[in-house]
Order: sequence, then C-alpha cells, then structure tokens
Amino acid sequence: MFNISLKCTGLTSITISNSVTSIGEYAFSGCTSVKDVKYIIMDYSEFCNNPIGGVLNTPIQLIDKEGNEITEYTIPEGVTSIGEYAFSYCTGLTSITIPNSMTSIEQYAFDGCIGLKTVINCSSLDISAGSSSHGGVAEYADKVITANGQIGDFFFYNTALIAYVGDQSELALPEDYNGEKYMIGPSAFRDNTNLTSVFIPASVTGIEENAFNGCGNLACLTMASPVPPASVYETSFGTINYTYTTLYVPQGSLAAYQTADVWKNFLEIKEYDPTGIEDVVLDTESSNLPIYNLQGVRMKDADNLPSGIYIQGGKKFIVK
Repeated sequence: MFNISLKCTGLTSITISNSVTSIGEYAFSGCTSVKDVKYIIMDYSEFCNNPIGGVLNTPIQLIDKEGNEITEYTIPEGVTSIGEYAFSYCTGLTSITIPNSMTSIEQYAFDGCIGLKTVINCSSLDISAGSSSHGGVAEYADKVITANGQIGDFFFYNTALIAYVGDQSELALPEDYNGEKYMIGPSAFRDNTNLTSVFIPASVTGIEENAFNGCGNLACLTMASPVPPASVYETSFGTINYTYTTLYVPQGSLAAYQTADVWKNFLEIKEYDPTGIEDVVLDTESSNLPIYNLQGVRMKDADNLPSGIYIQGGKKFIVK
C-alpha cells in the first residue's frame, strides 16, 4: 500500500499491476505530469480502495491479464459495495453490470467516466440515467437496464428478455427462463449489427417493439414454434430485415407464417423439417451458418460434432 504522496512531477506514465491491492489517499498527488495510467486487473478486489483517479483526474485504462483494454465490466455477484473513486476516470469503460448483491456505491466511484453509456442494474438500488447519485454510475449513461435475472449474456426482468450484452454473431436464445416461457422485450437487440443469425425457441411467446430493429446484418432467423407468436409489432424487426433476412419455420407452418401479421412481411420464408432426417453427413466446411442441436443450443465446435441430429440454415442433418 502507498500511504504518502510521491509528488513526482516528472512522472508521466503509471502502470498498476494486479499484485497491488490498495492505494492510500493522495498517494499520487502532486504528480502533475502523469498522462497515462493503466490498471492491470484480475478481479474486483483491486477496486476496493484505489482512489488514484480522484487524485490525478487523468484518464485510466483498465487492462486484463492478456493486455487488452476492458470496456465492459461485470462486478461479481457477492460484492456489496463500491468504494470512493473506485472506477473514477476510467474513460474507456462503456458498460457496467451491477450485481444483485450490491447495496451501496460510494460518492465519486464513477466520477469522470464519460464513456460509460450503458448500466445494467440487477440490484435494488434506484439508478437512473443522468443522475449523479450512487457514485455517478449513470451520470453519462444513455440507458439504464433494470434486470432481476440473468442467463449468461442474456438479462431478464421478470419474464422478459430485456438485453443481450455478448458479442456473438450467431445466437441461440435460451430455451426458457426459470422453466417458463418468456417474451423478447422492447429494444432487446436493437442496433446490434453484429448479429447475423438468431434461433428463437418455441418458448418465446412474443417479440416487443424494436426488439431487432436496426439489426441490419441479420441474414437468418429460425423459429422453433410452428405457431407464429401473435404478440409481435411492425417495428419488432425493422423494415431492412424484411427484405434481407430469410425466415426459417417448421415444416407445415409455412402458410401460417405467410398469412400472420408482421411475419408475412418477410419476403423469403422457408420451411425446415423438425422431425424428419435427411440421411446425409453434415458438411461443416460448406456453410458459415451456425449449427444447432434439436434443443436450440448452438454447437460451438462445428468440426467435432458427436453423432446426432442438427439444424443448419433451416435444414436438418444427421451426423453418423
């Protein structure tokens, strides 16, 4: 721990390694020439009492152990408090997730975090965009997502999927939420131009306004339900996707989707057989489309699939 001011006026760059667990108040006060500060972090314990940002008022980079800058950070479940100046002047931070266990965020904890535009709040704290309360965590935020549940990178509020914070381009949505059906909430995937393929399981009962609006690269949308979800809006997908995205539906449900409101807007709707099997070996080299098992789970290792039945590009294949 640093306990006294260094007052090194010639110091221009500081790198704090992951072995440092605490920095005393004003440890770097008087170091007026510092322009570059990097934190190499391993876990939240390094943020418990490190008020360096509040002293230097200098942008700080958060660096992971591989040397990459951290822009999105999830505070681990179990952490109950964030101390003063803990993330202050971490200007590269764009998204923060507050866990359910959080009970307090001290003043100035996120002071100067001008790039922090998204706050996912899973706690009982009343956090609102533009407010300087709770350490200013949402002072510069464009949106605060209030969630009370999570499956991987998917966040839920009650029985609605409200946000996805991952970076996969080929995505299979969760089969259910706590064993129940769920809705895709408003703007849940809005403007996610990284998405190219989405598998929607039969447990999804509806898709709210703007859920996929702005997902201009979404080329493949596969529905598991033979009955078109009735709760869907004209803005759920956005006009660009109706002409670009191929909609795959279970065999026997083509007419239902072609005549259902909103779903009929898709210019290309194709059937796939969810029960029959094409007696061929799946050629994983021939397509860039994602591969799913019959439960809608995306297979990450396409080159080493176990024997079984899979869906790719709306078609079912068998691997022997």
